[in-house]
This record gives sequence, C-alpha cells and structure tokens, in this order.
Amino acid sequence: MISPTFLDGAPDWVDLGTPDLDAATAFYRELFGWDLVPGGPEVGGYGMLTLDGRYVGGVMTVSEEEAPSAWSVSFQ
Repeated sequence: MISPTFLDGAPDWVDLGTPDLDAATAFYRELFGWDLVPGGPEVGGYGMLTLDGRYVGGVMTVSEEEAPSAWSVSFQ
C-alpha cells in the first residue's frame, strides 16, 4: 500500500481522460519522462503513469463524443 505524505490543500493525484491514449502517452513521455503501465479490462482500461517506477497519475481512454482530453486534479 502506498502511504505518501501530502500537505493539506496540496494536489495529491492527477487523472487524464483522452480519446488518443497513444498520442497522450507519447507526449507526456517526451515532456516529463512518464511511462504508461496499461490497465486491463478488470480496471476499465485505467492505466498508471509512472516516473522512475513511482506512480504519478492515472490515465484512461474516453470517447471523443464523451469529452475532450482533460485533466482532473485531486487535493489532499
């Protein structure tokens, strides 16, 4: 179990919903060095973004009709 320490009011998790998972993954790999650990059908395709083996966020495919690419930020 991950037990990180966050300050109250600080961002503690980010999620990306995108219609083009491959393009988004390539973009954020180039920008931040993030890698994708794909999620299987048992988690609805929700994948984990990692940096140096540590989780930095989550990502999943959404249809273009459902929503454009967007980030959700969770706070402590």
